Amino acid sequence: MQVDVVLISYNQEQYIAQAVESILMQRVKDDVQVRVIVADDSSKDKTLEIIKSYEDKSSFPFVYLSAEKNLGIAWNYKRAFEIVEADYVAIIEGDDWWCDVYRLQKHIDYLSTHTSVCYTKNALYLYSQKYNVWSVQFDKIDMVVTLKDLVFNNQLLGNLSSCVFKGNILKSLDEKVYEFSSAMGGVCDWFIGLDILRYGVGTILPDIMSVYRIDTGENVSRKEMSKNEELVFL
Repeated sequence: MQVDVVLISYNQEQYIAQAVESILMQRVKDDVQVRVIVADDSSKDKTLEIIKSYEDKSSFPFVYLSAEKNLGIAWNYKRAFEIVEADYVAIIEGDDWWCDVYRLQKHIDYLSTHTSVCYTKNALYLYSQKYNVWSVQFDKIDMVVTLKDLVFNNQLLGNLSSCVFKGNILKSLDEKVYEFSSAMGGVCDWFIGLDILRYGVGTILPDIMSVYRIDTGENVSRKEMSKNEELVFL
């Protein structure tokens, strides 16, 4: 069984070490193979250098996508998803981190035994570093998410660092997901979920397994359409 961990990064040198360490601490069963796909969107700081410093300390192989020019977050996701080969795909953005060493295995165990489930999302901490405030989201019983549910509440997928997807479904995303995400400022999560839930349902797992930094938006790589291009697309 294979898992690809897609690490999305852009100018996050102050956070990226914690994100990478949370990947490397994962404990999985002997039959689970983990690969880390590094999709750095041409960072101008030391983000990529810091990621590479961990490679020799890892039992997981690293694959680096070229970082010759900035693409914007939507297209950066697209190129990462295009090379996914695994049964399951976990995502972690460079300013978030995982806080449960069994996180990957818990998601895999659930997805592998529930054929109608397209993605799992875990309960998570929301952390404001600016105000040093913590809160918890979705720490209830297992919650099933339908397409209709997600239409009315995008937080039911929300932060991608708290999600794991079935690889074959993720690779089937419509091209317009990325076009629309780019047109609307680059945020992908809701549009990815709406497309994926054509194939089944999602499930929110009640264990708190990740942390979402909610006030680091300046580190997101955005490459927005011009106003005219956006209107034409819409």
